[in-house]
Amino acid sequence: MLVEALGLLALGWHRFDLGTDSGRLSTFAFLTLLFFALFSLVSIRERRAFWSSRPSAVLSLVLAADAGIGVFIGARGLGELSPLPWGQMAAVVAYALVCTLAINDPIKLALIARGSRATAKAQ
Repeated sequence: MLVEALGLLALGWHRFDLGTDSGRLSTFAFLTLLFFALFSLVSIRERRAFWSSRPSAVLSLVLAADAGIGVFIGARGLGELSPLPWGQMAAVVAYALVCTLAINDPIKLALIARGSRATAKAQ
């Protein structure tokens, strides 16, 4: 996930010219960390594929509230965090979603299966 997040930051640095504006770069980094964390929670709460069960109502509410607050901060800015255009925020959310749920979740499943086989052989 670290490599994926750094890839997104490099994309933002070059594609969105964030290297010239530390406030926008800080907001982009904040949203990167936030959405990777939120989507990771969706993935790690389930040992099977993330879609195998629905998250609880409380977890869903908390994740949605965190995402909403993050988008609000990204759109309006806060302190040293400058506002970002909607397209850049959407790029962060989409990238984090794809990396975490479409790439990392299948890797998680493979590692769990491998660990289960190794445990079964050891017994």
